[in-house]
Amino acid sequence: MRKQLLAFGTCGAQGNNLTWTLTPDRVLTISGAGAMADYEDFSDVPWYGKHILAVVLADGVTSIGNHAFFDCKELVLVTIPDSVISIGAGAFAGCKSLTTFFVSAGNPAYGLLDGVLFDKAQTTLVAYPGGRQGSSYAIPDGVTSIGDYAFCRCESLTSVHIPDNVANIGKSACDGCESLTSVHIPNSVTTIGERAFEYCKSLTSVHIPDSVTTIGEGAFEYCKSLTSVNIPDSVTSIGEGAFEYCKSLTSVNIPDSVTSIGKGAFDRCHKLTSVSIPDSVISIGAGAFADCESLTAFPMSAGNPAYSLFDGVLFDKTQTTLIAYPAGRKGSYVIPNGVTSIGHRAFDGCRKLTSVYIPDSVTSIGVKAFSDCI
Repeated sequence: MRKQLLAFGTCGAQGNNLTWTLTPDRVLTISGAGAMADYEDFSDVPWYGKHILAVVLADGVTSIGNHAFFDCKELVLVTIPDSVISIGAGAFAGCKSLTTFFVSAGNPAYGLLDGVLFDKAQTTLVAYPGGRQGSSYAIPDGVTSIGDYAFCRCESLTSVHIPDNVANIGKSACDGCESLTSVHIPNSVTTIGERAFEYCKSLTSVHIPDSVTTIGEGAFEYCKSLTSVNIPDSVTSIGEGAFEYCKSLTSVNIPDSVTSIGKGAFDRCHKLTSVSIPDSVISIGAGAFADCESLTAFPMSAGNPAYSLFDGVLFDKTQTTLIAYPAGRKGSYVIPNGVTSIGHRAFDGCRKLTSVYIPDSVTSIGVKAFSDCI
């Protein structure tokens, strides 16, 4: 007798090369031959909102698509056959009840170590089960890469130990690990990926080793308990929104190796009172220090080739473009004669400012130049 179905459809990269069925026991089975479709967003998957408890991938399926089971909060078990040789980014991210991966011993691309999903060589950690019991995890020696979304939304984890061999922490690797208070980043790591520790709301401090050259976009965004961070003199680039909404961060020392500070890098760091901008910085993105409501001045050396200060306000070197006004400064402000441009988000979040005089020389006012000045 044919099993009753709650829902069914196609999910193949070529359309109907793969089909899916959902039975009343909430088991999703994917069958056919070839690759699964990739999905831009978890809400785009055809089984979105179906309360899946288990996923069975039949032999013949060769890939699991990007975000295929992202945020399937009730998913407990996933069975992966020999035929699967590719698992897309974020495929199991946010599966907060997931405790078990079954991977066929004959699979040529993937395997398990203590219930955690790795590539076959066990050098890349692919996915940590989001519902696994235990508050700490030590990544095994020999692992060189933490994959994109590997620990994403593992909300019970309080600490992760990263061994000395790891060189790369992938995109959104620990994104949404809300209980994470401690993470050891070893000297082998060269890149902290985009949004790697975003929304780690309990993280109070982080030591970035002097092997790291790039802090990715949004790497520590919304780490609202982060009070201090060291940026070593190996770092050349601080990504867009890297420390945005780090509302407890009080001071930042930017070393003279840094050449670029991305857009919104320290946006809305409300307790930030001190930041030093070295001579090496030749690019500062719009709103890099927007709404830093405790910041009253920008310390900077006169030797910087791209930027300058006038009365504690940040300008380009020729002082024709006003880049950023310190959001913690009170009262009124008269923009100097000769200024021709007010940069994007230059006064964003300056709620203590009572009035601004703009001289006749100004011909351009940037996007959101006076945003949130209320």
